[in-house]
Amino acid sequence: MKISKLLLSGLTAALMLTATTGSAIQISYADYGVGYWSPASIFNGDPVIDQGVQRSIDVWNGDAAAGAFGGATFTKGAGSLLPTTLPDVIAYVNRDESSPYQLDNSLGLYSYMTAKYGNDKQVVFYIADIKDIITVENKFGGSGPGLSHLSWLTAAPASVPDGGLTVMLLGAALTGIGLVRRFVRF
Repeated sequence: MKISKLLLSGLTAALMLTATTGSAIQISYADYGVGYWSPASIFNGDPVIDQGVQRSIDVWNGDAAAGAFGGATFTKGAGSLLPTTLPDVIAYVNRDESSPYQLDNSLGLYSYMTAKYGNDKQVVFYIADIKDIITVENKFGGSGPGLSHLSWLTAAPASVPDGGLTVMLLGAALTGIGLVRRFVRF
C-alpha cells in the first residue's frame, strides 16, 4: 500500500511538472534582442528576411558594423541573456499575421523570431533556449507603430558533444581483443 501511494504521488508530481499552463511568456528586447533594422519594409518576408536576420547576427557577433546596409539601418541589440556568439540562420520557416501574436516554441524548433512593428522596425530575438509559448510587446519600447506580424527562423545546429560513444566503442574493441587473446593461442 505504501508503494502504491508513493508511486501515485510521484506520478502526480511528474505530471504537474510537465504540464503547461497554456499561458505565454513575454520576452523583452532588453533580454533577448539581437538587434533591429529600419525601415522594416527592407528585408521583409520570404526569401529576404533571412538576409536581414543574418546581418543582425553578424552585427551582434562583431562580424559586421552596425549602420547602413542594403537600404536599411541596422542597430545592435541589448540582449543581456544572450550568448556572446550566435549561430548563423539557415532557413526562414513561417510568418504569422493573426492576433494574438505568439509563437509556440515548446519543442525548441526555432532559433530566431522577428517582430515587425509597422514599417518602422523589424526586431530580431534569439529564442533557441526558450521552450515555451512566446509573445513580445505590442509596441516596441512602448510607443510607435503596433506589432503587425511575427516570423520565425531556424539556425545552424550547434556541434553536439560525442556523448561517450567513442569511448564505448574503444572499450568494446579492447574487450574483444582481450577475449580473443585469452581463448586463441598463438
